[in-house]
Amino acid sequence: MKATPRPKFAIVVACTGLVGGALALRLIFFGGLLAEDDIMYWGAAQGLRSGDHARGGPAYATRHGLVVPLALAHSWFGETERAAALVPLAYSLAQLVLAYALGQLYGGAAVGLSAAALLAILPLDVIGATDLHRDLPLAVWLAAAFYGVKRGELSSRHPRVWFFLGGLALGIAYVTKETALAFLLVLLLRTWWFGTGVRGYPWLAAGLFAVLVGDVLWFWWMTGIPFYRYSSPVLAQYQSEGALLSQPSYTWMLGYLAMLLWPLSGAFPYFAGIFLLVLAALVWGLRQNAALQELCFWWGTMLLAVSLVPLDLSFTRPAAPHFPRYLHPVLVPFALTVAIWLVRGFARGPWWRAGVLTAFTALALAGTWTAHVDYRIWAAPAREAAAMIAGFPAGTVVATDHTTAWLLHVLAPHTRATIVPYVGLDLAASGPLLVLRDPAFLPTELRYGRDVPAAVLSPPARWEKVAEFTRPRRPGLRSLARAWLRGASVTATPVAEPVVLWRVPTNRDTL
Repeated sequence: MKATPRPKFAIVVACTGLVGGALALRLIFFGGLLAEDDIMYWGAAQGLRSGDHARGGPAYATRHGLVVPLALAHSWFGETERAAALVPLAYSLAQLVLAYALGQLYGGAAVGLSAAALLAILPLDVIGATDLHRDLPLAVWLAAAFYGVKRGELSSRHPRVWFFLGGLALGIAYVTKETALAFLLVLLLRTWWFGTGVRGYPWLAAGLFAVLVGDVLWFWWMTGIPFYRYSSPVLAQYQSEGALLSQPSYTWMLGYLAMLLWPLSGAFPYFAGIFLLVLAALVWGLRQNAALQELCFWWGTMLLAVSLVPLDLSFTRPAAPHFPRYLHPVLVPFALTVAIWLVRGFARGPWWRAGVLTAFTALALAGTWTAHVDYRIWAAPAREAAAMIAGFPAGTVVATDHTTAWLLHVLAPHTRATIVPYVGLDLAASGPLLVLRDPAFLPTELRYGRDVPAAVLSPPARWEKVAEFTRPRRPGLRSLARAWLRGASVTATPVAEPVVLWRVPTNRDTL
């Protein structure tokens, strides 16, 4: 006797509840503007609207998958922090939809819902859902490209259309971040192993080519340089200071594996041990399960691409610093792999499945709290200072580093005209002048060769301290639990020297 199929209404209710819960979780752990990169994207979106493609940095203007929707969000809802967060939030929810759609192709609604549920609580996706960076959009467009290819292979109606749409998605992924081209190797490995997709790849290539031609024509019209993406100013900005300043070694190649596997790694909470579940799924069924093999080509290729690309042929430094967010493109195949294992591998062991999900959920919630606190710490002093600066008399100039200046422009928009960077600062000005000195961002100023006055590096005794803002260290979960049991509070110790707002004596004061 055949089992009664699950009613569509129940699936709709489950999907609606899942998306609603994911949205609530992302809003609760709102990240917002943090530091340098998201400020650069903000500037690039402003430059796109004004026609100044160098604004925010020339390389950032080429990342259409983030900058274009960010510019639209600014146009429609205003240049606010929450309006900007709508872009990554929409991408994060779209990724859940794609995970469900791909899961349906691999094993029906149960696999789709399981994959989407895993992504919905995965800390990296929760935190990244309100932070401006290109890796989440990249992951979404790559998942869309994979769905187009997979759907084209399985569809009896309009398969060419699906391949063409997959090519368009891959093209948008490329103009969001150039490492998307590594996905071509994923498709080639699938074809080599399974012998599929060959007939549809010309249509995939057509879609990709259409986006590439559009990209060239766009920059030709706007800048007069057809291949602006590969011009000297753009390529120069790709040179990562973080990678250049890192100590030469060969251990950097294991950096991402440490994040995924080592619980004591500082980045492990972002992933909540999901890669351990992926490895368990491979042990369970890699040899017999074609879906796991296919997904292994996907996440394995992308993981190797970000882990092993060197800065130069010495192989002693990575091409870019290893940040957790660079692993966004492997989250969907991770979730699909674990979902297949949970649904099929535990078909006769629901209690084991419940235990695995409970443990993962606990780790995910703890990891989300940890990552959220760490994220918010960077911009915390600027947020406190913005409220104070808004109360100063009109005409008061506040000088600070470029990163903090951008943050204050957003957080205290009514004082934008009087918030200036250190470059060209006249400390002997006659008007009221304040200096907001953040020691965490001073090395960045010096690294970029920006002129920082000597008095800012070492404030003189005649400067008056107006306020002090500490950047606290995140308290541990064990400390919080002990404090809660004792009815006490946890005092977090500062991470480094405090951020200080100084009042600089003017010429009028010295008369």
